[in-house]
Amino acid sequence: MTAPLARVPKDAHGWLRLVTGEIVEVTATSGGHRTSTTRHRHRAEAGVATTGGTGRATTTDAGADALRLAVTRAAAAVVPGRVRPPAPPETAESHDFADPRPFTPAEVADQVTALASLLAAATVPDLRWTVRAHTARETSRRTDTAGMAVVEETTRAWLHARLTTPAGAVTITGGFARHPADLDPAEIAAAALAALATGKPWSSPLQPDLVTWSPAATARLLTLLTPRLLSPTPTPGPAPTSGPGPGPKIAATLQELVLSGEQQKAAASVAPIEDAPGAGHSRPAPASAVTLVDDPWHRTGPLSSTFDTDGFRTARRLLIDRGRHQPPRGRTGPATNLMLARHGDQAPPGDCLRIDELHDAALGGADRDTIHAGFTGGRITGGRTHPVRGLLAITVTDLLAGVHGVAGPARFLLDLAGADAATLLTAPGARLRLRLG
Repeated sequence: MTAPLARVPKDAHGWLRLVTGEIVEVTATSGGHRTSTTRHRHRAEAGVATTGGTGRATTTDAGADALRLAVTRAAAAVVPGRVRPPAPPETAESHDFADPRPFTPAEVADQVTALASLLAAATVPDLRWTVRAHTARETSRRTDTAGMAVVEETTRAWLHARLTTPAGAVTITGGFARHPADLDPAEIAAAALAALATGKPWSSPLQPDLVTWSPAATARLLTLLTPRLLSPTPTPGPAPTSGPGPGPKIAATLQELVLSGEQQKAAASVAPIEDAPGAGHSRPAPASAVTLVDDPWHRTGPLSSTFDTDGFRTARRLLIDRGRHQPPRGRTGPATNLMLARHGDQAPPGDCLRIDELHDAALGGADRDTIHAGFTGGRITGGRTHPVRGLLAITVTDLLAGVHGVAGPARFLLDLAGADAATLLTAPGARLRLRLG
């Protein structure tokens, strides 16, 4: 793999990464449709970093000519951005993010069958569901112009269910493990059915005091806001009128307010949530109970890796420490394994608006500080859950000011592999703008 790196310019740092492996995916639906695929993966990534920026190229051809061409393309594609890191010493490393037990496509299919059978036996009228399993065993070999050689062994397994009803109820749940045998179809089925809204669709006006964001919705929020958490402190000046970068207002909000003790100052009208008689839940913890970590070397993280997608060495980053935002230091690349940690458990809330799924979530507004999204969820009242769907909007300031803590088990979801999210508890009240329909 070292020969193609001869095409890296003398004043640049270059690397090659070759990934090989086997991926098994199985899908089953309530309509009787079932698919099973096994793919053998070969992918090569080349990167060139200079003092002016970084260029990358990928190819599915692992031949010597294709690798040389990938290095040439990466050198020609250098754009301003993350700059060349200090040259590391010559070394060889081996990292294990894998379970040594073998698994076969038949075992993966059996997991899907078991979960599908449990959902098919549910007594919910006209329930529709899709069950998906994804497993992978991969080997990554990386080398660079500084003489470093790294080998990583990785296994991943997901089991995932999405349930819908004609009334508009939607729930998504699943589990992640290093081996499919460590996933429990019964636990996933029970969690999915327990969260499914079974009452009549809600049509009355909504102005909830308490909002809970399911792990799927919380993960969307994390992936939407994390690039802002990694942004440097903004400099004074007008907000940009276009482009992907955060405006000064949202960046300042995240620097000064994110899950911190300032929420009462920024949102004085948000009253504390008191225990409701018979609600069956404890008072939510203050926002200082929340910690958010990007941990690329975590043993159980699905995207654990010693190098990120830009080719730079990864490191653990503390983004929010017990409610206080930590300005980025050192590595500034993309997040890998986002871990939403808790300090003490929270019981599930009682009466509330539950956001189960966010669609097309984006940041908008003049300062790109307002979250807009379509949503599906449920209005929980009197022990029953009524399906709700529509559009929502809330500023980042109001959302973060209302955070009280998290509840329930954390989950890595199949379509949001990089976020280990639990149920987020917020009290935005009237500050969450809703339009049902």
